[in-house]
Amino acid sequence: MEGCACNNLKGLSFWMVILFASVSVSIAQQPASGNEEDKAEGNCALTISGEMIKLWNGVLMPRVGFGTAGMRGIATENAVSTALKMGFRHFDGAESKEWYDDEALGRTIKNSGIAREEIFITTKVNPRNYGKTKTKIAIANILSELQTDYIDLVLLHFPECWSGIPSCNGDDVEIEGNWLDAYKVLEKEYERGNIRAIGVSNFHYDLLKDALKKVKIRPHVVQNWMDPFHQDTQVRELCTQNDIVYTAYSSLGGQWGKQKNPVLHDAVISEIAKKHAISNVDVVLRWSLTKNVVILPRSSNPVHIKNNAALINLLRETQGSCDDNQNSNVHNLDLLDDSEIERIDNLTPLQR
Repeated sequence: MEGCACNNLKGLSFWMVILFASVSVSIAQQPASGNEEDKAEGNCALTISGEMIKLWNGVLMPRVGFGTAGMRGIATENAVSTALKMGFRHFDGAESKEWYDDEALGRTIKNSGIAREEIFITTKVNPRNYGKTKTKIAIANILSELQTDYIDLVLLHFPECWSGIPSCNGDDVEIEGNWLDAYKVLEKEYERGNIRAIGVSNFHYDLLKDALKKVKIRPHVVQNWMDPFHQDTQVRELCTQNDIVYTAYSSLGGQWGKQKNPVLHDAVISEIAKKHAISNVDVVLRWSLTKNVVILPRSSNPVHIKNNAALINLLRETQGSCDDNQNSNVHNLDLLDDSEIERIDNLTPLQR
């Protein structure tokens, strides 16, 4: 069930056929700049309009992306191809081949016939490749694998190597530098125009706070684990304070491992889902979007992919102004009310 945002809205199947028949703004036509003063317009921290969120440098990023973790080869190609047909235009990959297949992702996008400027590609540098020389080589290899001249967003996947990353372990692994060395390379590639936005992933609050003091170009995006039982509130607040877009991965409980997935079985979430005749997954994804974050639901099931893509159309119908970002009523997608959102907000945090 994970990866499916099922819903009962009338006429949605019809709209999915024409979901991306036309795109009002080409993603790549938006500006990218290394100038710290070139922030998003307006008086609110984040500018959100329908299915897009604006980074502080003006680049538009789709709020609903397609996660490709856990797929390889033909599985990646089939899932990405289906996602493209269903309307996804934001794809999240990574250099770490134990979990991702950027080569298959790039090949599928290339063969789709969809203009590159309509696609937003996120990828991540493996910490084994941190360093002045190794990170530069890694970026060149990623560009080659993705078969593109530029990357929309590049993140540092983790602060450093650790035992949970298989490719970081082994006698052949030689670490040249640390995360800051790697980030400086991202800054240079960003200034050269090879990357349109940069950021970090899996940085906890203290590390991110320290990083903001050390880097020249403030991250445009931070990608961390967030779900109703691990809301990462401190990091999200720090991001808001610094005009950084927060991307949530594993929103559907994938990080809870072999134990019973609380996201899919929690009584509060199940009660809300039953009330609206939708799934727990649908409730959680909508709840996540009320937090003004980017989400990355993933699935290889065509039915689930189609249902998740329906969120894009729902967001497009929820056009809000800058001031509206402060009002959760505007972003409840005409489904969850404020009291239901608050009930999920107040769920007791769990520990793995």
